[in-house]
Amino acid sequence: MAGSAIALLAWPWAGTVSALSVLCGAAAVAAGFALYGGWVGGPRVESAGQALARLVVGTVLKWLAIAALLGAAMAASWSDARFVLAGALIAIFAHLAYLARWLR
Repeated sequence: MAGSAIALLAWPWAGTVSALSVLCGAAAVAAGFALYGGWVGGPRVESAGQALARLVVGTVLKWLAIAALLGAAMAASWSDARFVLAGALIAIFAHLAYLARWLR
């Protein structure tokens, strides 16, 4: 959400390609976190070892998905890699800011 807001605000000044690149970077991070939430979310009755394994596998899958999607977005002929990475960083920092606020 933060990445799309920044892309919308940057669009008149940076141009369409840059705004779409920021949006692609933020969407890659959002997709990775959604994959993680789907993998580990939900109430389950399981042992501690199974829960830990699910968290570890979910974290690995999340970062692999983010890396693959960011690589695909940066490899696209129309995108600017700097803005793709900027969108990813915006999304990650927005997530960390939300976590800090949520955990208070």
